[in-house]
Amino acid sequence: MRHQQRGWLATAAVGLTLAGVVANPAQPTPAAAAGTPYVTLSVRQTGGYLPERALIMRTPQAVLYSDGALLVTSPAQASGSPGPAAPLILRKSVSSSVKGILAAADAAKVTDPTFNWGFPNVADAPDTEFIVQRSPKAAVVTVSVYALGVAGPDLTKVQVAARAAAGDFVQKLQSFSSPIVAASAKPVRWVSPRWVVWAAPASANQYSVIRQWFGAKQLSATAGCVDLTSAENRKLVSALPQLNAASRWLSGGKTWQVQFRPLFPHESGCRDLG
Repeated sequence: MRHQQRGWLATAAVGLTLAGVVANPAQPTPAAAAGTPYVTLSVRQTGGYLPERALIMRTPQAVLYSDGALLVTSPAQASGSPGPAAPLILRKSVSSSVKGILAAADAAKVTDPTFNWGFPNVADAPDTEFIVQRSPKAAVVTVSVYALGVAGPDLTKVQVAARAAAGDFVQKLQSFSSPIVAASAKPVRWVSPRWVVWAAPASANQYSVIRQWFGAKQLSATAGCVDLTSAENRKLVSALPQLNAASRWLSGGKTWQVQFRPLFPHESGCRDLG
């Protein structure tokens, strides 16, 4: 297993922008250059006053790929105790809706790097980051909105309305809602073939089933984010139906809680996260 650790302070500093928006005239991604599906639109949270583990292990809210695949982290995660071992990711093919989704993003101003979203008077909130690339050769545009969903007297009426529209766009995208997403086939659960993990020592509770860790290396409290190997990914995917948030693992004579984070198709590993 390979691992890479990043400081949350550095991540938060990148996430918070003075203007509230960033235009990124970056070159097309390697995936786009190679002719494979690239990210047409992504929505994710960055920064915020959270532990490094939480910053790295949270998944994007929604990612639309150039082949029409839309993946979302379901806002309706399973309830009850114990909770799920991994976030619920849903997938739907929305090829016929790509233009409509981008038009809705334009209408919500989340593709406009010149719009001033303002800054609510709240500390340590995350940014909501919107990334758009309309074609393989188009520039990548990044718009970052601080504390989306928070209003206050320090915002203008225009900014409050725009923030409400942006939040509504994210909600509709995550719920595959019409008219943004064509209401034909239902979304299905998507299980990534590639995962990263984060381990911490933990005692078992009344819901715990303790299993022997399946990785080639022992778990470590100092490793941070760790990429699973191909063989380890296969073992995890096979075991997932039997796991939940209370699952514990034996490694090196200790009991561990392991957080599992699926990699989206455009993510290569821990170095892309945070």
